[in-house]
Amino acid sequence: MKLQSRLAEAQGTVETLNGKAVLLEKEKMLLINKIEETGAEVDVAGQRCSQVWLSDIQFSRDTVLMAFYSADGEEVQEFRTHCGGMAVQD
Repeated sequence: MKLQSRLAEAQGTVETLNGKAVLLEKEKMLLINKIEETGAEVDVAGQRCSQVWLSDIQFSRDTVLMAFYSADGEEVQEFRTHCGGMAVQD
């Protein structure tokens, strides 16, 4: 009788642990999906960042070109001021 009682207790423990294992597997799958989604969001954010960076470079380049090619000396002087006083050829 004593062994039968221990066997029943052990079987109950195994069933409980199997239930916990199933729950952990479900949680693991949810976390894997969340990680994949986050990775995709990071990729999109990186692409947007690159686009903004390139746009900013293009804007800066266009601003510099406008200052260099301006017929008005005032804009060239303004460009020198914004660039920390570095030499700009007129």
